[in-house]
Order: sequence, then structure tokens, then C-alpha cells
Amino acid sequence: MKRGRYAKFGVREYWIADITDRTIEVNVSEGETFSVAGMYGEGDTFESTLLAGIEVDISGVFESAMI
Repeated sequence: MKRGRYAKFGVREYWIADITDRTIEVNVSEGETFSVAGMYGEGDTFESTLLAGIEVDISGVFESAMI
């Protein structure tokens, strides 16, 4: 349901963070739908397709998580 709304309102990229598995799924717009651009876990880094030059270190994202 959210994906449809995101597409309707022009969201071009969104991330789903899973604090339990310590992963981030990156989804990118393909018009009216989204595709998974990548799944990243501890030790991985990735660059946003939308925010060129911004590199995210996954380990740092979950550093303060208490699970």
C-alpha cells in the first residue's frame, strides 16, 4: 500500500531498515512501481542513486541499536 502511495506522490528512492537483521533494502522508482536496487548488511557500504556522492556505511547506521 505504501509503495503505491510513494509512487503516486513522486518518491524516487526509499530505504527499509531492519534493525533485527541489521540490513537496509534500497528501493528505486520505476515510474508507478519500485524495484529493489540492493540489500546491504553489516560491513557493506552503498551510494544512494538519488543522493550522488553520499556513501552510507551500514555498520554506522545500526551502531547505537540495542537489540
